[in-house]
Amino acid sequence: SEMCIRDRFTGMLRPGETMALRRRDILLPDDLMSTRRCFFICVAKPKMRRVAARREHVRIEDPLVLMMMERWLQGADPNAKLFPVSQSYMRLLHDKLVAWFGIPTLDGQGITPASHRAGGATHMFLCSNSIDRVRWHGRWACTSRTLEVYVQEVAALSIMPELSAEARARIAYMARASVSLLLESFGS
Repeated sequence: SEMCIRDRFTGMLRPGETMALRRRDILLPDDLMSTRRCFFICVAKPKMRRVAARREHVRIEDPLVLMMMERWLQGADPNAKLFPVSQSYMRLLHDKLVAWFGIPTLDGQGITPASHRAGGATHMFLCSNSIDRVRWHGRWACTSRTLEVYVQEVAALSIMPELSAEARARIAYMARASVSLLLESFGS
């Protein structure tokens, strides 16, 4: 579930796009015989394929996500689903993880699986201050106002100030420990 959440956030994937991914949809540097330290996620059936590109891709440059993907997918069958569970089961796992942090999981009041796309867009915008860069990475059409709405709403309605002191402490602790925990779990 952690990998699924991080992919959605960094790649700004929709929940359905994430759940449809197979190993062959992830193009790692070795797959491309490249020395560049990035990878691509190919979205075979994007939501807007009838009015925009029939296939889309996302470029991921996060070194930690790349390292995890290389280790996780090493030797995997190209046709293997990355998340071989139902969308409802993944939602259950997501909600349990988010609730463990003391964060609500209701639409409009907390974090849902779809929140990661908007959160990733907002994070990238705050880091780059470039709506055009976010639009390209998130695959939004130039005529779509959805991106601007996401960035405005998520930035303005942050749930962090409303969380309990215990929830905030748990989030802060895990944020500090997350990289070393992930590295340890992948054997680095």
